[in-house]
Amino acid sequence: MKVALFTLLLLSLNQAQSQIPSESSTLDTPPISSYTLSDKVWIGTEVFQITYLNQTHFIQPTALKMTLLVADGEWVSQDTPLATSNSEKLHLEKRSYLLEKSQLSIDLKELKKEQRKFIQSIRAEIATLKEELKKIQILHDNPSLPENLKQKSLSVKQELLESIQELEEELKPEQLALTLDNQKEELEIRFLKAEQSYRELEDNSTILAPFEGRLEYLIKDMELNQPVRIDSGEEYISLTNDEEVQFVCSPSSEYLKLAQPLQVTIEIDMLDKKISAHFHNQLITTKSNRRLKQLAFRTEEKREDLIKHINTSRMGQVYYNFEKPCYLVPKKNILSLYPEILEKEGWRGLAKKLWPEQELVYIAPKHLAIGKP
Repeated sequence: MKVALFTLLLLSLNQAQSQIPSESSTLDTPPISSYTLSDKVWIGTEVFQITYLNQTHFIQPTALKMTLLVADGEWVSQDTPLATSNSEKLHLEKRSYLLEKSQLSIDLKELKKEQRKFIQSIRAEIATLKEELKKIQILHDNPSLPENLKQKSLSVKQELLESIQELEEELKPEQLALTLDNQKEELEIRFLKAEQSYRELEDNSTILAPFEGRLEYLIKDMELNQPVRIDSGEEYISLTNDEEVQFVCSPSSEYLKLAQPLQVTIEIDMLDKKISAHFHNQLITTKSNRRLKQLAFRTEEKREDLIKHINTSRMGQVYYNFEKPCYLVPKKNILSLYPEILEKEGWRGLAKKLWPEQELVYIAPKHLAIGKP
């Protein structure tokens, strides 16, 4: 009776297990070709400020006199000196630097002359010592010379030979070249110190144009090449490149912060259509003593159509672009297929489980981008 009951129990368990669907029967991998091919994927929404291609206002951090070097309204190229403080000191420092530069050229020529004189004097000294050596040798060879003087003549002869050898060492080409190089280096160091002093003062005193644009005076009664007092925190000039318009944002999405900017494009709804823009430049701004990164995007739209929207804001959609089209797999479609793998290995592990032969190109907020087989 017990054997019969046990057999019946085993049969029941086997039947129950046979009715449980296997993992492979319920978790059929969707074919990758069933998903949409695209050359980009959405990675977020950002607020974009519409500005001129480049525009900046110069603010004086401490009160001092500034001299403007460019006329009001003039178009300047990048790195053009716009204004300077300490103009008198800068002028004197530049003059000193130019004098040192001129003197360096003169001194280098003099070095070569001095070396030629040095060679001549050494050769003359060697000749004199050789004459002395001949006299000592004659004296030493005299048979009537007492022994004590003969020994002394040998000592003098040895000293003369050593002196001649030392002087001849100085005339070797490699030694002459080394000496000349060392003397040149001393002169060049003196000049470089003068140049560094001038450049440091110039860098600390001169405002350079960070980009190509048009200069505008912001304070009344400012005149070209005339010193004027600027108060602390006062805006005194602006530089604007108004030939093109750009869209600028401070990235809030981690996806955008981590993305390679050159692979990012944006779309903004305005002018009754979608305007596309591509990455143009990375800007660094300072706010409350913090350095902030901004991304600037340029569009092919006509400047005239956008100019009336300058200094306004728009919401824009941000896209990451692929080198080759990829299949976009919605995360929600595969979220529940292998939860244990997703939990342990993340989206990358899940993609490898589902499509082991394909490459996971990018993980976006809502999609996985899978490369074509």
